[in-house]
Amino acid sequence: MKRILVLAFCAIQLSCQAQTRSDLEHQIDDLLTRYTFHNRFSGTVIVKKKNKVIYKGSYGSANIDSEKKLKGNSIFNIGSISKPLTAVAVMVLVEKGKFSLDTPLKAFFPDFIPEYNDKILIRHLLNHSSGLEVNIGRQDDQGNTSAMPTPEAISLEGLLDKFKNSGLKFPPGKAYEYNNFGYTLLAAVIEKTSEMSYAEFMQEYVFKPSKMKHSSVGLPSKSTLLASPHINMGLVQLKTASSQPFHDSWFRGAGGIYSTAQDLLNFKHALRKHKLLNAEYTSLLYSQIQPTGIDDMAYGLGWTIETRNGKKWINHDGADIGYAALLGSFPEEELDIVMVSNVSSSLESSMNGIKHSFIKDIANNIIDIIDEKPINQLPMPDNKRIDINQAYRLDKDHSFKINSSDSGIWLNTTGENSWSIFNYAFARDLTEKSKAYDRAIIFSQAMEKQSLDKLEGISNNEMKGFFSSEDGQNQLKGMWQFFQQQMGYFVSSNIYKIEQGNNKVISVRFKFKNSSIGMTLVFDDQELIQGMFMDESVKTSTVKKVELIPTGENSFFINGFAVGGLQDITLVLNDNGITIYDNGLTFLAKPVEAR
Repeated sequence: MKRILVLAFCAIQLSCQAQTRSDLEHQIDDLLTRYTFHNRFSGTVIVKKKNKVIYKGSYGSANIDSEKKLKGNSIFNIGSISKPLTAVAVMVLVEKGKFSLDTPLKAFFPDFIPEYNDKILIRHLLNHSSGLEVNIGRQDDQGNTSAMPTPEAISLEGLLDKFKNSGLKFPPGKAYEYNNFGYTLLAAVIEKTSEMSYAEFMQEYVFKPSKMKHSSVGLPSKSTLLASPHINMGLVQLKTASSQPFHDSWFRGAGGIYSTAQDLLNFKHALRKHKLLNAEYTSLLYSQIQPTGIDDMAYGLGWTIETRNGKKWINHDGADIGYAALLGSFPEEELDIVMVSNVSSSLESSMNGIKHSFIKDIANNIIDIIDEKPINQLPMPDNKRIDINQAYRLDKDHSFKINSSDSGIWLNTTGENSWSIFNYAFARDLTEKSKAYDRAIIFSQAMEKQSLDKLEGISNNEMKGFFSSEDGQNQLKGMWQFFQQQMGYFVSSNIYKIEQGNNKVISVRFKFKNSSIGMTLVFDDQELIQGMFMDESVKTSTVKKVELIPTGENSFFINGFAVGGLQDITLVLNDNGITIYDNGLTFLAKPVEAR
């Protein structure tokens, strides 16, 4: 009854707002209200075009235990948005002539990785092209966690000493890999060059001239304004993150800055108006880029540069346990979007590839609203009573039942093999008459049995060299052992995706006892393997029973994040059965006649 009253109140609020606020404001407010209702957002959003704020609002709680509401000046951990702030601090020193973008790391730390420190330049650290093997907070390809942070504080000298004998993954400047440690090194460069602490330099040369009155390196002194971090994003009940699993000092320069939405907007304004750097050095932030290998996306000096709706979108997002943030702009329009949030998934969920926050989804929806494009809106519950008791079949191996009861409408997957509605997109078997398909089967069998010599005959010359080499085979064997260590024994494989563009692309799921991984193969004109990479979209769920939330007379919503952090699914009843909509894929389940 309480939720019904809340919904009714929200409806009254939205109705009143629609009469007094612009249509744009109403649409953004409706979007954020729905995300907040589903516990997918709590925070502050500001949208500014030129000199006019066209939207500003705060949603959710600063602390769910005390029921303290968020305010416009609430302070949040902004995670990796610390990187563009650090990059500006570095460029302040470059503009002052203290060093250049081409100064090697050796000039500052001659004893740190001495074999390579003359090849790593300042620009490589700034645009993530250093090739550094060590990457704080991330496991390497073999599952090595030596660079994982701890709850204990660590000095910059301690970090340098800990990783002084690290190697390189690729030659500096030749590729892109996002690297937190590179920015920690930049914080050390700032300290060594300025003879000030990193926190002092940021205060004097970034926060102060930007009028960032509530910003700090590390926890703020005005703790009453601090928004508490919340986890269990999307679940029925949020939870206050009681403690952080690592100390901010491990990410000095790469993270650990606290700020407000307004302060971040002030920073962007100061940067645009050249109050931090002159025009020449400001432009270098966006022109000294390293392609990421993903579409047209590149990384500049502290900023991600990509295209959104045909326009240049300069942005950066950030994440920490219980926090998320985004700062972005369309420079041609002088349109800025700032989002800070104190809701995220749990640490365990994030490490298993589950979405950490909905910040990017919300930002993309706001951009589409501004550009008058349609958006996929989160549904609100319809409290109508719907009776349905029917069995359905997707294919010979995957069936489910839908039953109404006093507690709600429930979907239960059935059959001998345990499966979840969230996994169907990856668990189904696809077939095709082609050489590429046959070779994808050979690939999967070779991986299962670790008979890697079979891969030579199905690959082009470049991949053949990798598959036949000792290093290549050792990498594949090490990877397979890592999968088994992390996920248990191997169970089965199947082909779940076949795409035909300029090249044939086939994806294989390998199911282990506790989880699954996806590997995608790219084929050349001769239908030989020319590329192989991991498909991080593959999800694993053991949930067999889910609630269907009515959203209309014949439509239902599965709130996937309320039962384990997976994707949402929509179901629509029709004359042919029930259609399932899952992340752009559509499946038809046909009714099974009762015997």
